[in-house]
Order: sequence, then C-alpha cells, then structure tokens
Amino acid sequence: MIVCHHRFLLLFQQPEGPVLGQLPLAPNWEPAVEWAAFAALRAGGRETPPHGRVVPVADPRLGLPYLSGFRVELDGADPAPPPCEFPVTYFARDARRGSAALVAAKKLRDGDTFSYRLLAVEQPEESSAQSAALAFEVGEETRPLAVTNAPLPPLFAATMPMGETDGSSAYPVFLPQAVLTEAQALVEAAGAREVGGLLLGHLQRDPALPDIGAVVTAQIPARHAVGEAEKLTFTPETWAAVEAAIRLRRSREIILGWWHSHPARFWCQDKACSPATRRACSLQRGFFSSDDLSLHENVFAKAFHLALVVTYADEGCHHALYGWNQGVVQRRGFRLLPDPTDARPPPTVAGSAPLPTSPPAEAAAAPTHTPIRESPATCQPADPP
Repeated sequence: MIVCHHRFLLLFQQPEGPVLGQLPLAPNWEPAVEWAAFAALRAGGRETPPHGRVVPVADPRLGLPYLSGFRVELDGADPAPPPCEFPVTYFARDARRGSAALVAAKKLRDGDTFSYRLLAVEQPEESSAQSAALAFEVGEETRPLAVTNAPLPPLFAATMPMGETDGSSAYPVFLPQAVLTEAQALVEAAGAREVGGLLLGHLQRDPALPDIGAVVTAQIPARHAVGEAEKLTFTPETWAAVEAAIRLRRSREIILGWWHSHPARFWCQDKACSPATRRACSLQRGFFSSDDLSLHENVFAKAFHLALVVTYADEGCHHALYGWNQGVVQRRGFRLLPDPTDARPPPTVAGSAPLPTSPPAEAAAAPTHTPIRESPATCQPADPP
C-alpha cells in the first residue's frame, strides 16, 4: 500500500518569461517505493515490503507548495529504515509530455527552451482514505528475496569497470564476458531479426560494507520469443522454458533482468545514406526505445532488474546496460569479469546517459513527434530565483 496525502503538479515557464501552464500529475509511486526498499536492504536492513508514504520535500528557498523533490517513508520494519529522497527529475517524462501539450496549444514552439517546477497541494482526507483503501485491496503478495552473503571486494578485484556508473546510488553489477560473447553470437546469427533472453544470477550482500551487488552468472536465450525486425515479444512458453532452465541448473539463481538486440545495420539498408551519415546515425548507437522502457517498467519492475541491449551496428556489436536508479531507468555501467580463455579484446560498451535515449524522430522506423528536444539545456527543472 502506498499512501500520499498530496496532489502533485508541474508548473511550466520559459526562462525569464511568463508561466505557460500547469500539468496535474498522476504519479506511479511504485518504482520509488521499490527503490527505497532496495536501498534499505543494501544499507544492511531487513527486507521491507514495498509499502509506505510519499511525503513532499519543500524547496529550501521558496517553501511550500514548491518542492525540491519528495521522500518515501517505508512501513513494516522495526526499526524503520531511513527515508529515501527523490529529485524533481523523477517527473522528467511528465515534463516532456506536458511540453507536447504546450506545443499543440501554440504556447511553445518545437525546440523552445523551457523549465518546470514541482508543486504539491494537500488533498482532502476523504480522497486520501479512499486511495489508501483501494491500494490495500489490490495489494500483491510477495515472496522473500533470495540474497546470499559473501564479500564483494574479491569481485571488484577480479573485474574491470565498463561504462560509467553514478556512484552515489547505483548498485554494483558484475557481468561475465562470456555472457556478452554468447549474446553477441546469437545476435550475429539472427541477422535482421531481433533476439533476446533472460539474465540469471544472484544478489550478493556484503554485510561488512554494507552493500548488495548483482552477480550475473548466465543468459538463457528466449527460445520461444517472437522476434521481428524491430520488436521482440516474450511468450508464456518463454517464461516456462526459463523457469525450467533455472530448476535444471540447480544454482538457486534468480532472474536479474533481460537482454535483447537492435539489428541497426539492417534497419536502414533501403536508405541511400553515405557511410559517414550511417556512422553518425543515432540508430547505430545504443538506445532504449519506448517499447523497451514499457516492457522493463511493467515486467522487470524490481529495483535490481537490469536490461542489456546489444546493438548490431555497421562496425560490429556494442553493448549498453540499463537499470533502475532512484525509481528511473537509466543507462549505467558495470564491472566486467574477463574470460581467460577468450583472447579477443573486451566488448565495446556505451557510456552512461539518462533516459529516454530513443533515436530522433527523423531516424526512427516508426516516427513519433518529439515536441521538445530532450537535452538538459532545453528541458530542466527551474532553479530557485
């Protein structure tokens, strides 16, 4: 159950300009509560059910109703874990959605710079009580999370960093080179068809640090998945096959996430682009599409769940890892465990970047209108005056 006694909204304005409008929010608090529960577990606490309260955090200079973010206070543990705070950027996707409405209303032009502030107003007790009752009715029973206790420093010593990781909150991920090699071989064999699979492994807790790392041990190909040129669909047979593989392996592994390919080198074959244009094309770089994000948010919603994207570009395969960070899916780094039997150089890994990282509309196979270019200089929370 997630209880919130406030209504949240975004206030839009142009820099040094007038207020453009407001956007009432209907936030999905579950990613934030999941992250708060995982953060408490990483800090050495006991596993906490994802139940709690969402509380606004007042802007230190402007005061209420203006906010610098919000915090999640968890229930169900004794002693209670410390609150977990989240920044205004938790609502960045809502800000982009609001900008589209402003463009449609001709209050902004495509590409205009704008800023947004987060506000909260208290809602009536009747509405809060009704929301709490509804949340209780749809509560989900969860199984205890499988966590093993073992030191993490030996894993750090045996691995090399790949990509970039936000060290302030991102949890360590250890990924064997053999897993990347297997995935890449499947991608190359599939050609223009998307392929994918599930990532298995363990959550390893080091009480001495304290912290928890995700240790990937294997990838299981999604043999019964439906792969097309621009889409991969996991079927019920896919999940049944993966669960059977876990039982057969008898290693007490859990599903840590998923992986899939982007066969970019085949997407633009019918276009008369020069080699230089193709090299610069965003399709040739790693990105997480809106379909990818929707699947991850709905199926891989645990805070430790990962998503590996293997982009089959003109210059070969390169990899990008995504995962949850403070309730938002972002590109992230990891620690690579080299394969001593593989003489090839380490795989190419993309650096970090916030989502969404989908290609521009003009490069996409199914174009979608992006009213405001998604860059910090264009769309950002407003600074206090």
